[in-house]
Amino acid sequence: SFRVGRRAHIRHSSRKEHEGYTLLRGMHDGYTRLQSGMLHERAMLLCPGLLLIADWLHGHGQHRYRSLLHFHPEVSISPTGSQEFTAGRGDDAVHIRVEGEGNMQHIKSDYYPAFGERQHRPSLVWEGERSFPAVHITSMVFGVDVPEFRYDDSGFHVEGFGAVHSILHKQ
Repeated sequence: SFRVGRRAHIRHSSRKEHEGYTLLRGMHDGYTRLQSGMLHERAMLLCPGLLLIADWLHGHGQHRYRSLLHFHPEVSISPTGSQEFTAGRGDDAVHIRVEGEGNMQHIKSDYYPAFGERQHRPSLVWEGERSFPAVHITSMVFGVDVPEFRYDDSGFHVEGFGAVHSILHKQ
């Protein structure tokens, strides 16, 4: 028999669209079993050629954390700088950059396309230990120049594509 373990509860979720840009936001309490008050909030800004992800880890105290990005087995990963990688398949490539405290590294993980079938695939793992609350930002840029972005107390702001786009921490 199969049993589903403890499920997270969605605290909020939203979707906004404006002039070809989509902003997705959500928060869940799936880590409260580890410590009371620990919440994970994510905002994703989708623009032409860009996916920007902000992960806020709400809580208090010192914690270890780990976040993984998994890729198809045919994708190759190569480092391009400190906390920067390029993921490519054929002529298509995406530039990936992470901002925040921690360390990103390329690892091999397993992919199961069917029951009993295992393939190795590349993954990027972002991990560290720090005091919460914390934030880390992942940018994925597809075939265009990497835009500049900054983070401050109000949220993060992307400067590029003819405008400044902001995802505010408090809405």
